[in-house]
Amino acid sequence: MLEDINEVKKITSSLIRYFDQEGNYAIADLLKNASPSSQEIAYDGWNGGTYIYGFLYEVEIAVYQKNRSLIPEYERDIRDAAELFLRNPENEQLGAVNIRPICRQYINWNNLPDDVTKKSLLQQIETIKALMISVSTGGPRIQEVNDQYKDIYNQINSCLSSIGVSDPNTFKDLWEWYGRWSQPDLKTYASRRSFILQLYQEAIDTLEKAGVDSYQQEYVPTGWERVDRTVYEMKKRLADATNEEQFQAIGMLGREALITIAQQVFDRNVHKTEDGVSPSDTDAKRMLDAFLSYSLSGGTNERQRKFAKASVDLANQLTHDRMATKKDAEICLTAVTAVVSLIKVISD
Repeated sequence: MLEDINEVKKITSSLIRYFDQEGNYAIADLLKNASPSSQEIAYDGWNGGTYIYGFLYEVEIAVYQKNRSLIPEYERDIRDAAELFLRNPENEQLGAVNIRPICRQYINWNNLPDDVTKKSLLQQIETIKALMISVSTGGPRIQEVNDQYKDIYNQINSCLSSIGVSDPNTFKDLWEWYGRWSQPDLKTYASRRSFILQLYQEAIDTLEKAGVDSYQQEYVPTGWERVDRTVYEMKKRLADATNEEQFQAIGMLGREALITIAQQVFDRNVHKTEDGVSPSDTDAKRMLDAFLSYSLSGGTNERQRKFAKASVDLANQLTHDRMATKKDAEICLTAVTAVVSLIKVISD
């Protein structure tokens, strides 16, 4: 049973509930966000035979790093608790639980041309697939669509190269594709359709799975959960944003991040504003300015203070921009992450 991924998922679901009920929310949260799998790691032939399995839980790199010192303890606790849910204990055992950081292709979507997004790139791939299938299954003649094909091919090839993904399609024009589909193994329309679907599938899987953590904007988690969660959401949305409203939404998230971090560090009894106005709970600029003036006071810190306040000003301005473009959203994310990291350093 333990070789069945559905059984592993069922046990994992039970473990999440078990640790939640026990109050061990750290392990429960880790399991909620993990990708489980299993494999047979040993076989004991004594007394009818016993199969010994290992569970693997893959988690995001940031989650693994955050919990790294406790991972061995988590693995032991999960293994011990899982024994309660094994359905065939007489011939199956859980020998080990391993928690590992997930290994995937990480993509810097910023390297795409300004007019190309993850979504539009995937759409181009679907277009060229349809074109290749069409000409090889009784559709238009090669002469009629070859120029269109070559244009789309060059765009896809250039975009994939810019983000470090190999283009699986080696047919630079449709005549090369004709030479391939004329081979004995692709005699039928069905075989040609299958060939094209398989040709691009790995690249499509790579692009689709490269989501929130594949936007390579350097960011070190602060440990302030709501702040980190908001910054990661900004990164995720930026990877898929294509219109003004979506870019503006990134700015609004940035404003929430600044407000949250300001609330983390501002102390009304200690940090006084320059104009004497008591800031509201959402006045991030006044709160952060007061915090910086206090924390970086003195002539020796003048440059650091000016830099920090200028960063806050820029981030604050961008988060209020109602005419947002992709570039504005990118700069906003950069400014907000810089301010968050800077405030964390000063706070520590």
